[in-house]
Amino acid sequence: FEPSSTPSMESSQPTQSTLPTYSPTFEPTSSPTFAPSSSPSSERDAYEQMSDFLQFLKDSPEEEFFIVNLVKYREQAVYEGGDSNGLTGKEANDIYESFMVKHVYPAVGAGMIFNATIADQRWDNANIVRYPNGTVYLNRILTSFEVQDKMKHNRAAVKDCLIFAAKRISVPEELREPMMANPPFPSSAVDPSFVYMDLLSFRTTANYGETSTVTNQLKTGREAMDSFDELSSARKARYGIRAPAWLNVSLTVKGNIALDQIRLETVPSMSSYAAMMQLPDSRQTWEHREAALRRDSIRMATTPTTVKNVYI
Repeated sequence: FEPSSTPSMESSQPTQSTLPTYSPTFEPTSSPTFAPSSSPSSERDAYEQMSDFLQFLKDSPEEEFFIVNLVKYREQAVYEGGDSNGLTGKEANDIYESFMVKHVYPAVGAGMIFNATIADQRWDNANIVRYPNGTVYLNRILTSFEVQDKMKHNRAAVKDCLIFAAKRISVPEELREPMMANPPFPSSAVDPSFVYMDLLSFRTTANYGETSTVTNQLKTGREAMDSFDELSSARKARYGIRAPAWLNVSLTVKGNIALDQIRLETVPSMSSYAAMMQLPDSRQTWEHREAALRRDSIRMATTPTTVKNVYI
């Protein structure tokens, strides 16, 4: 498991001091109230999740995959015996994460592609680690005595977490390009760049609602999302939005939440996003997104210390 997070040793995007305090219209914007989040309802559930994860690794012997972590730290670390060793939860996890980033990931061909502070009361941090294949994880991570020893800091640090295993999916070509050097509405001290992290669950049947102006509504939730992506990608790209990673969730490794996709999208500024939303037909375009997603889908604004485009 990887219930972990700290700033990467290598920062590819500066930390911003301010995050948007609101989200655009036409989108699910707030975290729903979950059942107790990452604690399986029984030891049997935890055993089954671990068993499923091991099978996932065995089924991906040569295939790249990603581990996605959402983490809530303890205020004070709690080591075996109850001592904090004078560390906060985050400080304890920093010990574990710095070891992984400095020594383990480079040695096995893995790497952190995303690490961010979350503007959300439920979670403190989100991070995503890319692994080259399941064989590496089975033989070099799970069986490493050094990794298992350092995990004591992670266990002391983390109050709550969700963990997902995922695989890369394609994104529209326009959104794979490098970030714009001069977007129409560049970031500033009062309107900084940020990354939207979308946790998406699709409806079985798209729900457009009685007031929808969309004519063709005979779609699954996934098909409605495909329509949204087709219609929105060019306008997103025009305003400097890029997609460093879209992932298809293979399974929940820890927690009681099922997701279909996890997406990262970099936004130059909230002004840029707001201007895009004023384009003609934006409401109709975003209706496809609303129709596609279950109400427990989440959009979170994050401040990244590391964000890397997996398509470049």
